[in-house]
Amino acid sequence: MASDFDLRFTVIRGTILQELGLDDAAIAALIGTPIEEFFRAPDGEPIMQCVREALAGATAGLEVQWGGRWFNAHVGPLRDQSGAVVGVVAVGMDITPRQVLLAELDHERQMLEEAQQLAEVGSWVLDIRTGQVQISAQLARLFGIDPRESPLHWTDLAQAFPPHELQMIQSEKERALRTCGPYDFDHDIVRADGTVRHVRSRGHVDCDEHGKPLRCIGTMHDVTERVEAQRTVELLAYHDALTGLPNRWLLQDRLQTAIASARREEQNVFVLFIDLDNFKRINDSLGHALGDVLLAQVGQRLHASARSSDTVGRMGGDEFVIVLTHVESDVQLEAAIAKALAAFKAPFRLAGTDYVITASIGVAGFPDDAFDEEQLLRNADAAMYEAK
Repeated sequence: MASDFDLRFTVIRGTILQELGLDDAAIAALIGTPIEEFFRAPDGEPIMQCVREALAGATAGLEVQWGGRWFNAHVGPLRDQSGAVVGVVAVGMDITPRQVLLAELDHERQMLEEAQQLAEVGSWVLDIRTGQVQISAQLARLFGIDPRESPLHWTDLAQAFPPHELQMIQSEKERALRTCGPYDFDHDIVRADGTVRHVRSRGHVDCDEHGKPLRCIGTMHDVTERVEAQRTVELLAYHDALTGLPNRWLLQDRLQTAIASARREEQNVFVLFIDLDNFKRINDSLGHALGDVLLAQVGQRLHASARSSDTVGRMGGDEFVIVLTHVESDVQLEAAIAKALAAFKAPFRLAGTDYVITASIGVAGFPDDAFDEEQLLRNADAAMYEAK
């Protein structure tokens, strides 16, 4: 005598044959296994669960892998004229191509995430209507937040922008929204732990056919190492390694800028050219190492004696220059000279011994003594030798 399962299976098989016009061999070729084995095998248990639910009068659906392929099935009860459940009706579809595509997309997402991490580039998508932002895992790392917190609101990200740059960032965003165009600018991110990262932001705005902004898509590239390396190069190129003061090249550049500004505003610029007296004797008697210590101390004192608007630099050797701007009277000029000389009043301590060092100062001014930075420096240098 046939079991309840066999009777129900016969109804199922009969329904499939009737609806699809397939025999058992065709069905086995379709699903990759004899139909009896398909339902009875351990991997067929999810299907049998759907069958049991259908026989109980409910509908059910599932996705199942069998024989290396994926199937999507919806199973419902088969009723006779009286409404009694006499079997099940199933509709199945081979979704293997879709599953393969999903697996490929997942693999590509993983590869993209790895590429973003290696390139230190994070991506984000802003919904203009809601203000919600979807961010990549790399962007979450860049901001120092948990990637599981996405989606965030735009204001959550804006909290990491420095206050002095927030207005610029907001202006660039609003300009891109008005024009439905691209944007490209540099700015900083301040993480919750206080660390600062320098980033390059790029992106564009998507608009509808009426020009209404819908979303903003962008990337942020962490350029911290590049920016810091550039700053180091600039520091080495334009600052004196011994004193940390601007060197000859930066001094000339700032002096040129100061003269150009003074020419427009009908102001004056003064150069104090300072040279240590008998420095060669210090080097010969104490050695170059202590001579360098003395030069560093002189640089510190001269820098402390000047106004924040002035530039103190080292031309080379034992020669220093102070560029004075916005000098309103002879009294102010004389006060600046007196402060520079006062820097040498206290003894300099070298290797546990105090040494009294003096200096000579030459002064030249724009526009009375010269009309460009080179002539101004030469005249101040000549005045210093005359003072010696």
